[in-house]
Amino acid sequence: LDLLDRLLAEEAAEVAALPIDLETLGREFPALARSPLFRHLASGAEARARALDEILSAPADERRARIEGFLAREVARTTMVPEADLDPAAPLTRYGLDSLMALELRNRVGAGLDVELSTLSLLAGPSMEDLAARIEEALSTRAVLSSVTAPDDDGSAETGREVLTL
Repeated sequence: LDLLDRLLAEEAAEVAALPIDLETLGREFPALARSPLFRHLASGAEARARALDEILSAPADERRARIEGFLAREVARTTMVPEADLDPAAPLTRYGLDSLMALELRNRVGAGLDVELSTLSLLAGPSMEDLAARIEEALSTRAVLSSVTAPDDDGSAETGREVLTL
């Protein structure tokens, strides 16, 4: 939705939004990797990777609180509700979460924590506490799931790709 807001403010006749593997792109096109735009895009991807690393490297008794903090930031960005006004025990739907926001939140959390959330499960009204508990449980079983392969869009399996569905 952030992209849509920016595009509506522009006068571009044609635009495209597509997923990009920044690591591969930078490796294949070193000149592009040195550009300010690429560095800006890559810094966002690095920040998301750092969030997961910080959670996984935290002591076990602190992980849930860190996940809740991550969720609070993403819920605030998605719903435009100030983070200080969010109640971790309240259902997400209390903050006006609709289907488009649920999709955006699902994508943000998925990108940041490398988990797959169901849009419908978000619309069912879990609290951030509920989601944090489910995500913590899923992340704690990551080592067990590391040998699971997930099919790509074309039906082939990609070795080593983990899929955690909540």
